[in-house]
Amino acid sequence: MKESAPQSNEALLVVLDGGAFLGAVQPGLVSYLEEHKVNVGAYAGISIGSWMSTLVCNGKSQEELREFMLKHFLRSVTRALIPPWRDPLRMLAGGLFDHLPLTQQLVKELDLKPQPNLRIVSFDLLSMKPFVFQGTDYPLDVALAASCSPYPVLRPVRYVDEDGKQRMLVDACAYLLHKRIFNEPTLIARMFPIKFRKSEVDETEVMVGYPFGKIVRRVTPAEYDKYRLYGYKRAAATLKPLLNEGKLPLRDKSV
Repeated sequence: MKESAPQSNEALLVVLDGGAFLGAVQPGLVSYLEEHKVNVGAYAGISIGSWMSTLVCNGKSQEELREFMLKHFLRSVTRALIPPWRDPLRMLAGGLFDHLPLTQQLVKELDLKPQPNLRIVSFDLLSMKPFVFQGTDYPLDVALAASCSPYPVLRPVRYVDEDGKQRMLVDACAYLLHKRIFNEPTLIARMFPIKFRKSEVDETEVMVGYPFGKIVRRVTPAEYDKYRLYGYKRAAATLKPLLNEGKLPLRDKSV
């Protein structure tokens, strides 16, 4: 896989891909970036990557990221099931699962807020285009639920944007396999070796997905630690040469 480095000192946008419980590799990448003082201007996330990006931008520690994957993320998945015999009309909206109620509870419990350096990516079924939540004036629970709702298994999330336009939002992973959304120096942490376009000159890709790892089944503490270490090592393998060549922006040493 050909990898290219940003050609300016502009801070990186780090995009964390989706992959359910394989998201346990992403704290390893985040840890590597922090330890080596890579200048990250913002995080963008899709699916589990949206949760990880939200936690990082809200200043959560590595231990809190671990707790989320081992405790809270499992709960958000397993408790979202709505039996069809209790509400069969829900099936017409796209599936058995509805993430929003539990997402609302988790956002409140973990005291999470929209942040200026956070972007959450979803896909609008009505316009057939990506829809990005950014800034500080949007419902974080809606954004996270939308980004974690792969269609048609999970129910789309309805949202009226600031222009009064109706949106029907779902997970954007499939779209991002072959389209570019952001037009700035970008570090993309991919979970799967599937894509349909070449990297551009201001993009660097890190393949962090753990081979043969669990996607929909919970990970044990030992597995989490193994996945996280794998993400760290994959980040080091890709980014260390670029750091040595001065091709990645670094934070001001005084910061």
